[in-house]
Amino acid sequence: MYIGTIVSVLASAGLGLMWAILHNVYNSKEEKAAEQARHDGYLSYIEQNKGLLEEKHAIQKEQLSNQFLNTKKLANIVNENKTLLWNRNVNHSDFLTIRLGKGSIPFYSDINVPKERFSLSEDELTKLPHELYEEYKNVDDGVTTISLKNNKMIGVIGDHSKVMSIARTIMVQIAALHSYTDVKMACLYEEKYSEEFEWLRWLPHMFSIDKKVRYMAD
Repeated sequence: MYIGTIVSVLASAGLGLMWAILHNVYNSKEEKAAEQARHDGYLSYIEQNKGLLEEKHAIQKEQLSNQFLNTKKLANIVNENKTLLWNRNVNHSDFLTIRLGKGSIPFYSDINVPKERFSLSEDELTKLPHELYEEYKNVDDGVTTISLKNNKMIGVIGDHSKVMSIARTIMVQIAALHSYTDVKMACLYEEKYSEEFEWLRWLPHMFSIDKKVRYMAD
């Protein structure tokens, strides 16, 4: 009788232990599967946002390129598209905003990322939004501009040829995009550089309203 009871108890204990082991194995697999699904789902979400940000970067670059044409195109607008000539006035938000070139510029949309919270366990997924922000907070090879209306005085220093290139860029954009009735230009230079400024002599922006004074001197 006692032996039968002992055997029965041992059998029950063995079944209970086996069930506990199987249950733990099953739960472990379920947890791993759930974690993998969470991991894959979040990576997919990050990739979707990357694609969206790439599209918005491209849109921003295209918009700025169309709004602020390069100097070569502006120099030919009289022959190619006269509607662009003097198309900005004091009532426009981009009045006296000129293109300087291309470079890294701020992204015009906000990228909101969740704040990092304290956790006893490290989760690599929490770093991904911040990495995404760092990667897309600026737009590479975007059009860089400066507002001459907001920056009353600017200076350019460096190699003479590069300084002159920037000076020409500024003057061509002012003359091409703004009417001489809204903007006047004056040019002071050393006599040895007179040939480099000769092309300015015939711009209407260089004359007084009565056309009697040309705003150039060496």
